[in-house]
Amino acid sequence: MAYAKNGLAALTILLSACGTLTEKPKVSMYEEPANGEFASIEFENSEPFIYENGKPSTNYFSVIKWAAGTFKDKAVKIYSDSNNCVDYQVLDLKKKSSFNIPADQYVTFEYSAFVNSDKVFVWCPNRITFTPEANKKYIVKNTLHVNDIRFATCTAQLFDASEPEKPLPFISRDEHPVFWAPTSPRCEAKDLETVKLVTESRGNFECTVKLGSRSC
Repeated sequence: MAYAKNGLAALTILLSACGTLTEKPKVSMYEEPANGEFASIEFENSEPFIYENGKPSTNYFSVIKWAAGTFKDKAVKIYSDSNNCVDYQVLDLKKKSSFNIPADQYVTFEYSAFVNSDKVFVWCPNRITFTPEANKKYIVKNTLHVNDIRFATCTAQLFDASEPEKPLPFISRDEHPVFWAPTSPRCEAKDLETVKLVTESRGNFECTVKLGSRSC
């Protein structure tokens, strides 16, 4: 009986730390800062965009995890909390390409290339944290690296618009905690405690199967 009680207590603590199955992240459309110092940021696909086995590809589309497409559609979310990356705001990339973001503080975003087919939704996220400088313009570029239909990755780099060929250092949030629930952290808080700067983030493709289709 003691083991059962201890096990229940441990499970309760674990779920409290990781979120619950019924809770959902707070999601809204992105609102630019109304006051204070800010910078601007744009998100682009690199040129060339697709590399196959390390070489630039002239193919218009790729097949990754059984989804065929250009993978040039993109989605960006900015997290409200850079420590855990749970609640977020979505950038409306259909309405505009440049967005103002707060300066002189951590900004964490997820930049994903995706294909949304009838049977599967396939995407590749890169999560990046950096501290924008006031009045500067930044560009984030995304690139696909395809080995075969089952294995591909995507990379993201950050640039100062005034030096578009020189990648800037940032914190890559590519070490993901275990996802127990929708409100579980998507980032490791320790990334901001022991800072390691890189000039390229590399993400893995993920897949959600729609009703009636085979597995990814």
